[in-house]
Amino acid sequence: MEKRDCSLIPPRFTYEASEDFKPEGRLWQSAPSAAQTKNGRIFCVYSADNKGGGEYTTNYTICAYSDDNGEDYKLAFYAWHEHEVRISEVLLFMSPEGVLYHFWTQNYGYFDGRGGIWCMTCEDPDAPVPHFSEPRRICDGCMADNPVVLRDGRWLFPSSVWTHMESEWHPFPEYEKVSLWQSLDRGQTLTYLGGVTDPIPSFSENSVFETADGRLCMYFRTQGAISPELGGIAHSYSSDGGKTWTEKAYSPIKTPNGEFATIPARFMVQRFPSGALLLVTHHGFDDEERNRSHLTALVSDDDGKTFSASLLLDERNQVSYPSGNVTEDGRVILAYDRERLGAKEIMLASFTEEDIRRGSFGEGSYTKKLVSAGGKKFGV
Repeated sequence: MEKRDCSLIPPRFTYEASEDFKPEGRLWQSAPSAAQTKNGRIFCVYSADNKGGGEYTTNYTICAYSDDNGEDYKLAFYAWHEHEVRISEVLLFMSPEGVLYHFWTQNYGYFDGRGGIWCMTCEDPDAPVPHFSEPRRICDGCMADNPVVLRDGRWLFPSSVWTHMESEWHPFPEYEKVSLWQSLDRGQTLTYLGGVTDPIPSFSENSVFETADGRLCMYFRTQGAISPELGGIAHSYSSDGGKTWTEKAYSPIKTPNGEFATIPARFMVQRFPSGALLLVTHHGFDDEERNRSHLTALVSDDDGKTFSASLLLDERNQVSYPSGNVTEDGRVILAYDRERLGAKEIMLASFTEEDIRRGSFGEGSYTKKLVSAGGKKFGV
């Protein structure tokens, strides 16, 4: 077996508390995602490490759930890899049928030129003890935002192979794009559609949505943020279902670079049941410092051409990587991280489209709710 092919092996799981993963020993926590079931149970998944302070092959995944609106959590599982494989980009997606999907990416080392998106499902996430299916690899690349269900029933999976990263392996140059895969059977099988070539790529994590006129629009991270007049969020359109794409253009919404001089920050794009577009990103931060602060929810009524209202979720520095789901009744359940190496906090927010348009949190809405604080006996 070629050494990098150990990334094709599924991770290992444990469903009980373990000294190897205890919160008090965590040196780093990052990149969470959250979802809420029809009965109100909240699931949260995130990455952690007890051996190194950053993104290494010693990273592992925690999945937990709460039946009291995020006050206390029970462990669903820990996942880790026995080989030199990094598990990252963990995502939770609640399908229209109420099935909970857990996605993640596996790479040999930090990046192996191929990546690989994995999936397992929970058919009854409200069960007294939720059970997940066996893990399976569904396609190449890295997925950083949820699949999208189109009006015709197709599921689209945003994926990217990072061309800015050096690797001794580049086996599929046709996939080295900001890409889309599609499924006609709710994620059981995927086929490659096409993608955008970014001349100055970054960690080109992408999101996709269907516009009012039937086109597809893809948002993705780009290194354009090094120029102050550009955004750092790029977009491209497809009029043939995702096979071919227009050249990238820049959003007027800027993103911060933080400590990384040429790398913008991740964002999230989803639809409300009303049809309005939700964008969660950094907005209103200091243009000089460009820290990852002022995590904000914005709403658009014209498919992202303009954003007419905003709701500040967290004004503090080093808040990043928003990921979550919009429920069928229009509530957003969102997780993000704060100070991955400092406070090592996983945070939760819950709000509605009406909250954003009003600019304040209404009844039942909240932000900055703590899920876990690494290095302390808090969380699972």
